[in-house]
Amino acid sequence: MAEEAVKKQTARAAYKDFVVQYFRRDLGQLTDRQRSIGLIRFYVDQIHNRVRNYLSEDDIEEALVDGANDLEADLIHRDDNAVTILQAKYFKDGNGPDIKDIEHFQTIFKRLLDPKFKKNTRLLDKLTEINFTDDSFVLRFIALGCLTSPQAIEQSRKDISVPSGYESLLDRTRVEYSDEGGLTEELRAALSFSSGIPGRHELVAAGGRGRRSQIIKVDGGEYPSYVMVVRASQLVQMYQQAKDSLFTINIRNFIGNTQTNKAIIKSAKQDPIHFFHYNNGIACLARKVEVNDNEDRLTTEGIQVINGAQTVKSLFRASQPKAPSHDPLVLVRVTEVSKGYGEQGRFTNDVTRYNNTQNVIKASDFRSNDPIQADLRDKFAKHTRLGKKVDYAPKRTDSRKTNAAVIRLEEFAKVIYSFLGDPIQFSGSTSFLFDDSEKGGYRYVFGDGTQVWTTMPDAEFKLRSAVWWMADTFAPEVKSDRANAGDPLEKAALERKWFIFFASRLVLERSFGEDNYRAQLIPRWSGEWKLGEGNVGRWFEDLYSRAKQSVVFVYKQAAKHKTFVHRNWMRSPDTVSSLREFIMEGPFNAIPPVSSTAGENRGQL
Repeated sequence: MAEEAVKKQTARAAYKDFVVQYFRRDLGQLTDRQRSIGLIRFYVDQIHNRVRNYLSEDDIEEALVDGANDLEADLIHRDDNAVTILQAKYFKDGNGPDIKDIEHFQTIFKRLLDPKFKKNTRLLDKLTEINFTDDSFVLRFIALGCLTSPQAIEQSRKDISVPSGYESLLDRTRVEYSDEGGLTEELRAALSFSSGIPGRHELVAAGGRGRRSQIIKVDGGEYPSYVMVVRASQLVQMYQQAKDSLFTINIRNFIGNTQTNKAIIKSAKQDPIHFFHYNNGIACLARKVEVNDNEDRLTTEGIQVINGAQTVKSLFRASQPKAPSHDPLVLVRVTEVSKGYGEQGRFTNDVTRYNNTQNVIKASDFRSNDPIQADLRDKFAKHTRLGKKVDYAPKRTDSRKTNAAVIRLEEFAKVIYSFLGDPIQFSGSTSFLFDDSEKGGYRYVFGDGTQVWTTMPDAEFKLRSAVWWMADTFAPEVKSDRANAGDPLEKAALERKWFIFFASRLVLERSFGEDNYRAQLIPRWSGEWKLGEGNVGRWFEDLYSRAKQSVVFVYKQAAKHKTFVHRNWMRSPDTVSSLREFIMEGPFNAIPPVSSTAGENRGQL
């Protein structure tokens, strides 16, 4: 989106456009619950997914707990011991949350942890996944309405309430409030964030003219670094210009009112003279760094804050509504990556990782610059599927191409591993999929199981492409069949589509052998078929039916046991063994090979 268009975008207008398209109805025709659900989906789709960990449609469906007895927790998502709890409130134009709304949100931990509060089934299922003594939390209150009450604003600055015995939650929880103005700012930042790395910025060493401190150049061989001291106001100004696109490489870029960040803001306001002594400073990368003749200022190109986003945004918060009486000093290190972030992805990833060892970092973001990801992007870009260009997007900040079939890195990894591996290893921990050690799944999805490829062999690419289009077609069928299932056990069995993909492979292996099944899929790699249409479409329809029936049957058999727990079944290795045993050894009818004619490329065999 062009910069001028981004500046004019408002949350309310964007929300209205989104929900009208999502529900296919005018805003005035929507129920209160639809408006609330629409706000959640709008926020996740337009803001969260652009700048935080990406949530697929299935992730959202599983995370939604909104409804009767949800205790005001509309969405709960846990991944790699990091839990996001979202509450969304829609208000008509001119209205907004009051102090009671804020106070109620701040007691959410007390409600969730109190057995006296009645909880709906989906909420109970999500709570069984959470470790309240070790997990980190983000509590996010979003309101499409203006927070204008002075009492409500003051209340939002106070700590949340936690039950006795859970005091450590205060240190492991980040709380964020966004009213309509905040949502507009976040939306614009997210749109800018997706547009790429900012341009040129100048950093001037602290001190008066002619008395500025010197810049120290550290010879880092291919990666020289420059160390300097700057005034905080420069970093604030840089952030005001670039917003969160300044933190594209720094995954942990969003701030909340954690105890640490409150301390940063407090020291900047109340003891700015000693801020330099209290703070570790920030670390940056830049594609190009130029030092002036006096060696007291840097001109950078494509600067990125890789460690210290919390410091920069805390300094920005501390400067609102007016800057501290004394402009704090901040230590800054800038490392030049002259060939760019993509070409030197390994170094970029490593230096960012090591500069953020104290933070939980989304593993998939560090893989986006791997050679194999660039190779897949190039391979998919050469093809179309059912009239649409194919856009493989390894970066979560990649802008979305119109009229394109988009393949997201994290979703692709889940699909391929659930098919080639199993559907539970990455459950609750997607970092497994991007771990390239012997214990991780990365080398299986993007390699031969022993090493990660730099470029994917043609047959392996075609197999994965065929699996992706199969899964892409099966996914809406799973969703529809689950929604329309009259049997509650069948509905529960179809909660996670990954089991259908895994069962599909087992059906193929039973039918054609562990190695020969690939020959049935590889010719279908371009995805030029539709479910139920032509010989190919009917063959995939048969495959889906057998895989679904297998999952439902095994689930129902397991549910007969007194000790059965749905959530455990979805995450147990025994489930994988049971599915394998039933399909590979039970009274199961094999699927015949797909018949071939000259019309195969059109999906009309």
